[in-house]
Amino acid sequence: MARKVLIGLAAAAAIVLVTFAITGYPPVGKGTQGTVGQAQRYQAPQPQMVAKDVKLGDTAAQQFMQTDVFDRLIKDETARKLLSDAAVREALSNKALVDALRDEAVARALSDKAVARALTSDALSRLLRNDAIARGLADESTAQAMIAAAKSEAMSSGAVARAAGNDAAQARAFRDPAIAAALKDQAIAQALRSDAVAQALRNDALVRALKVDAVRQALSSYAIQRAISDGLLQQALRSDAFPRALAADGFAQAVRSDQFAAALSR
Repeated sequence: MARKVLIGLAAAAAIVLVTFAITGYPPVGKGTQGTVGQAQRYQAPQPQMVAKDVKLGDTAAQQFMQTDVFDRLIKDETARKLLSDAAVREALSNKALVDALRDEAVARALSDKAVARALTSDALSRLLRNDAIARGLADESTAQAMIAAAKSEAMSSGAVARAAGNDAAQARAFRDPAIAAALKDQAIAQALRSDAVAQALRNDALVRALKVDAVRQALSSYAIQRAISDGLLQQALRSDAFPRALAADGFAQAVRSDQFAAALSR
């Protein structure tokens, strides 16, 4: 009798073990499936963070902001006023513009009162905002041809051709549909006839700077024109701190960073 009982218990235990293996232990009731599932999800191992997942800030900008040059720049009152304008910082984040401002001749040109007046005049601003005309201003002979064409009473193709003369490069420039269309605009023609434009074009360094797209775009921006009109850009270029910063690696990258803006606000 005892033997039969033991055999029966062993068989029952085997059935229970097989059932647990199939359904899991402890058994999950209908109302607790969500809770157990959440617990299982919570206990799932989190993926390890690897080096490629870490996005580091721009190294050049970070290195620049740890230098003595940056410290002097932040402590310079004129530079702080200039760089407090986010639009100015955005313009200076273009390395081509920074390179142009590092040119001492360009810096002197911007500090010239007559050039400053020309750059902030409505006439030159209007011309610089027209890409085709602005490119033409960067070439002395083409600029003079455009002025001559603008002074012509009839802006006909014949007048433009006579202004271009026999110069092949000028002739190609005047065949540019954008230039031809711009020269027929009375506001553009009037601007080309202004004394401010003539004054600006007498400065070789400025004309050379106008060959750079970034410089033309910056000089046509209201932020840079305001900085020139207020004298902030000229004062900064004459200081010790700002030119050093322009010459330092990482300056263009740093000025567009949040850390740079935060440092200015302290």
